[in-house]
Amino acid sequence: MKLDTSPIAAIATAPGRGGIGVVRASGKSLGPLIETLFPQAKLTPRHATYIPFTSTDGTVIDQGLALYFRAPHSYTGEDVLELQGHGGPVVLQMLLARVLEAGREHGLRLAEPGEFTRRAYLNDKLDLAQAEAVADLIDASTEAAAKSASQSLSGAFSQVVHRLVEQTINLRMLVEATLDFPEEEIDFLEKSNARGQLATIIDSLEHVFRQAAQGALLREGLNVVLVGQPNVGKSSLLNALAGAEVAIVTPIAGTTRDKVSETIQIEGTVSQDYFDNQTDVDDVVPVLTGESDFILTNTEFTFENFARLFDSRDFWAVIWATLFYTIFGTIGALLVGLFAALLLNHSFRGQGILRGFYLFPYVAPVIAVAFSWVILFDPFSGSVNALLVQMGVTESSINFFGERPLALIMVTVFEIWRYFPLSFLFILARMQSIDTDMYEAADMDGASPFQKFRYLSLPQLMGILSVLFLLRFIWTFNKFDDIFLLTGGNAGTRTLTVNVYEQAFELSNIGAGAAVAVVILLCLLAFSWGFFRFISREEGL
Repeated sequence: MKLDTSPIAAIATAPGRGGIGVVRASGKSLGPLIETLFPQAKLTPRHATYIPFTSTDGTVIDQGLALYFRAPHSYTGEDVLELQGHGGPVVLQMLLARVLEAGREHGLRLAEPGEFTRRAYLNDKLDLAQAEAVADLIDASTEAAAKSASQSLSGAFSQVVHRLVEQTINLRMLVEATLDFPEEEIDFLEKSNARGQLATIIDSLEHVFRQAAQGALLREGLNVVLVGQPNVGKSSLLNALAGAEVAIVTPIAGTTRDKVSETIQIEGTVSQDYFDNQTDVDDVVPVLTGESDFILTNTEFTFENFARLFDSRDFWAVIWATLFYTIFGTIGALLVGLFAALLLNHSFRGQGILRGFYLFPYVAPVIAVAFSWVILFDPFSGSVNALLVQMGVTESSINFFGERPLALIMVTVFEIWRYFPLSFLFILARMQSIDTDMYEAADMDGASPFQKFRYLSLPQLMGILSVLFLLRFIWTFNKFDDIFLLTGGNAGTRTLTVNVYEQAFELSNIGAGAAVAVVILLCLLAFSWGFFRFISREEGL
């Protein structure tokens, strides 16, 4: 393997704005580079020189300090030139470009990430443990992690490793002497207490492993998950540990629905007793203790769940989504069914095939048709979006089931499309039972098709339309599977039935779910009473 020893240069400070920025160059001989950059000045090794940094045409880029370290008394073990100026990104890029331009004839190139430290390791300025400690010190997120990395960088960890290596080599010499000279009366192993030395090496090595594990813990941290029943204080505990309001805390169960992540620094380190404990964490069986009432047998009546329900801002959004979905879904299914019945109220060729197409949405499995819609309207691979983009209707894909209020409109359209066949069958059966003599008389009087529908067909259909409206309203109000399969209740499509499922099963808040179910019952009772009180009376139902 041939290593690249050409001179290198790079910005040595972190990206972004700062008071000071450093451009560093390293190579076996940087004398020509320094003469090109500063022809009128002479840099003294290990002394700071305040000097202007100029471009090729003599214009001043910046003014700052130039530091020259002669090999081997430098970080990399090579000649090192550091230009310290103002920490603006544009200024540093201009200064780096000037340095690369000045050293192009001498093979100067842009350094790779971590190459300065790699050269320090290759030139025996740092060992491997110290080189890794440099990255750990840069990435340290806590004071304890920074102190641990500093100790490793100073060589404390390397000294322990070197000592272990020497002890192991000495022990190997004793073993080889015993094997090479078996005829000698001296037992080198027994005389040198080889077994005791081996035990000491093993203990020291285990101590090193424990230190390395603790160092990894300080460097990488731990992933802790807060899990518990709703309203037990998980968000409050997270805010207390973080020292900030990272999670919303309300008395309403299920306020925190999405994952909340936060990096928390807690002073202290893991004790040595933890590492001395040989118990595997995976073998420990978690134990949950506590007391609670069995809510299924609790006879105490309370309005607490209802109070929390009506105080929630999301609840009224759920009510609105439910009413929109139910009203427009019901009326739309009746109107489309009525239109389809009017088309098939006359005999023509292919009538049976068309009727079969009408019935397909209703008889097909809900899972099949729901996922077909999801695939067709997918914003990334859906055929509908591809067609709209190719036709120039839209410039980008539309997330039909993921944007407000489009998602609610789409699930309503799906409800109309899927359940209009039921209305179609009932309406068509009623239309075919109407006496045709009235239509013949109307034709003789010169009535138009619209007049025949308005004055003859519609009065005859009001009874079946009222019944269908009642049934479809109740069924749509209780609809769950269609919405859950299409959107999962997201993007403003969470109806009351979906809310029952989320509260009772996803959040394990059976009380809140039961309260929503009671609201559904009361809404349907109120609608049924109003229907039979005012509407159905006119139809003789």
